[in-house]
Amino acid sequence: VFVNDQFLNWDPEHQIKVRIVSARAYHALFMHNMCIRPNAEELENFGTSEFTIYNARQFPCNRYTHYMTSSTSIDLNLARKEMVILGTQ
Repeated sequence: VFVNDQFLNWDPEHQIKVRIVSARAYHALFMHNMCIRPNAEELENFGTSEFTIYNARQFPCNRYTHYMTSSTSIDLNLARKEMVILGTQ
């Protein structure tokens, strides 16, 4: 498991702290390049993330679930501030 703490949004007033949990190294590297990396001081004072992304791309979702038409799924829960990515490998 690979864990990255990063920021979303370049505007400091609207930045979101995000924790990305990935099952594979190259998924973690992809997300590492997509988000804003904190410097050493920001990382030391990062605290608790405001949003969590679970990236398990190699695991397909069950396409036989009602209304599911593929093995790819990106699910967002704004109430829990979580995102799950499945089957996008």
